[in-house]
Amino acid sequence: MPTDTRWKVYPEQPEVCQKISQKLTINPYIAQVLLNREIYSLTDARFFLGQAQDSRQIYFNKSDLDNAFHLIQECIDDEKLILIYGDYDVDGMTSTAMMCDVLRQAGAKVEYYIPNRLTEGYGLGSQAVEYICTHSIGLLITLDCGVSNVLEINTIKSKTSTKVMICDHHTLPKTLPNADVMINPKALENTHALYHLCTAGIVYSVLDYIVSAFNLNIEMNDYLDLVAFG
Repeated sequence: MPTDTRWKVYPEQPEVCQKISQKLTINPYIAQVLLNREIYSLTDARFFLGQAQDSRQIYFNKSDLDNAFHLIQECIDDEKLILIYGDYDVDGMTSTAMMCDVLRQAGAKVEYYIPNRLTEGYGLGSQAVEYICTHSIGLLITLDCGVSNVLEINTIKSKTSTKVMICDHHTLPKTLPNADVMINPKALENTHALYHLCTAGIVYSVLDYIVSAFNLNIEMNDYLDLVAFG
């Protein structure tokens, strides 16, 4: 039988896993997952698992988050529409639900666009680009897609005044799209506590920062069910 090269099997380390499980009070299988993800220190493991006292304060690059906040604030102040473009899978849809809900509570005018899996496919397709270019949109936020849409985002930027914010967890290509803000954990060191987040986790972290910046009375833990699904 041919070997499926998509799977990477890591060596078992039962003795190390047992020690980690005792130190962190976790199952040895979870300890093995940490090792598989190249998380070797107890400090990094505690941050990754949320056991560190200040783990909620682990953010992406602060300048990127500040820029995201200012783009959203600008749309609210100018009453411009924010379009949330989410992927059609569970990660994209849960991310879209969280982003829409929080931004609306912040006072933003928000609409969302979920592409049709069968007719539009993944990412920003031609139908989505046409929609964006023919509607008055102040800010486009892509969730679980966008990092590979160089041509599409260049088209949007050349034909409209729409600002673009990308929240995506996919591997960064050599050529990045011309976004105003890009938040992607793959731009971090692979030992960073946020490196392995899916988009729902990215959005949760970004919104946690946004809620604090807007001083909103929102309990972010209420969204953890959506994060878990994502």
